[in-house]
Amino acid sequence: MAYQMFRLSLMARTRPGLLEIMEGGASAPIPLRNEFLIERFRRRIDFIHRMNAFAYVPIETLDGTIIVGRLGRPETELAADAPERGYAPVAIPLNRAVNLFLNTSSDPEGQKLAMQVDQRVGTPSALLQSMFQYINDSDPDAPWMIDIRPITDENSFWDAVSQHENEITNVTFKMVAPNILGFTDSVSEELKTTRDENNANLITVSLDNKAGLRLRTPSIVNAVRYVAAGGGRVILRGKFKKFFDSKRKQRSISVQDDAAASTGIPETLRRIKDRLFGP
Repeated sequence: MAYQMFRLSLMARTRPGLLEIMEGGASAPIPLRNEFLIERFRRRIDFIHRMNAFAYVPIETLDGTIIVGRLGRPETELAADAPERGYAPVAIPLNRAVNLFLNTSSDPEGQKLAMQVDQRVGTPSALLQSMFQYINDSDPDAPWMIDIRPITDENSFWDAVSQHENEITNVTFKMVAPNILGFTDSVSEELKTTRDENNANLITVSLDNKAGLRLRTPSIVNAVRYVAAGGGRVILRGKFKKFFDSKRKQRSISVQDDAAASTGIPETLRRIKDRLFGP
């Protein structure tokens, strides 16, 4: 079964909590990003997605940083009753769920989430957007907001450039302002500066030229790398069509024996974790 990969960006909220304003007290210490994620995902999360009830439940924690959980929804399946009752249709309540692995660590490979793909449960990107929107909205006084973006295939961008180089007239980047862990290039530094100076969480940059664009430059290379690591989205357009959209080129990893993850056997979970995030 395949897993789709995502990057989490945690954005600090700038306003104090309501109780602090009312009591006039000092601000509480802000938890570290990994501590915040661990606290949120060690408990059940119920949310609504497209008018259906979903729930995330944790099942195991590995090495203090990898949280393993299941995300699912109730479903009704039609079956046939006994022959003496004419094989009448019978509705059987059940649940469908997928595995979810969250790396909360603060190293460059951290703040990544892998979700098992099963369209009977739902599209991973849409489900996760709804879940994280609920998390952000349910606690407006939380010190951090969580933004989730797909990790994409960087090479697919350059394949599209090679194929349509003379037709591309627009490139648009939508980038999350917080610095992705481990990035120290000029793009991430400029994003941090813009975030701090303008209080911007999402920055859009669009380049246009009807005569064509020069894309194989260091700034574009760094921006594409930043987006591919889960820092946003990039789109290539021509005069009459869209040639590339990074959200349709999401990185996917195939994993064996993932169905056994729900048993919570640590050895099985570690094998899956190593495949998704490395040993």
